[in-house]
Amino acid sequence: MNTARLEEHLRSVPHQVLSAVGDISDVLFRLIQDNQIDLLVLGTQGRTDLPKLLMGSVAEIIFRYSPIPVLTIGPFVPRERKVNHFSRIVFATDFSEESVAALPHATALVQDLGTDFTVLHVLDGTSTGTVDFESSADHALRQMREPIPIDPEVGTYPTYAVEFGPFADQIRRFSEERAADVIVLGVRPARGRLGIATHLARRTAQHIVGDATCPVLTVRG
Repeated sequence: MNTARLEEHLRSVPHQVLSAVGDISDVLFRLIQDNQIDLLVLGTQGRTDLPKLLMGSVAEIIFRYSPIPVLTIGPFVPRERKVNHFSRIVFATDFSEESVAALPHATALVQDLGTDFTVLHVLDGTSTGTVDFESSADHALRQMREPIPIDPEVGTYPTYAVEFGPFADQIRRFSEERAADVIVLGVRPARGRLGIATHLARRTAQHIVGDATCPVLTVRG
């Protein structure tokens, strides 16, 4: 989309178009700091061939280093989809510090919008081994039911769900079945080479962002 088309698309929205030259992530982070931006919205291609893989890697660099939350619209989010209100939010957690870092942002959306809020935990078969699923699920539900700071006047309280299987696949499936408007996910910041960065499993966050059929809000832990 060129500048003229962008201006036409945004004509009813107060905005400022900024243009800069340089490395994508470096330019974005400088603009974020210079303009006191609170939220970065990013569109990304998939990762099924080399150009798309490179774009996916750029997106991962951005959301793992970004000092502010990043709302990513991946390649499987329908382009005709109109999002006027986030009425269904899925907050995915593995109870790690990085994951919990995203909770205040999820609850802020709930408080502001009075929306449907689901807290999701996935039991991965590769990590649970032979542990009984039912007892593991009960334990996870008890952890998820710890107090979540939602204003009682809003009248919206979370529901809880435990799924079993590969984390990224189950989040995508669950969110699609629930017709989620946004997935909220805490991500581990990059340390050293980005290829070493992980969240729950190798590149799990990137897989969720790349495969989800709704936008994904990532918050660096």
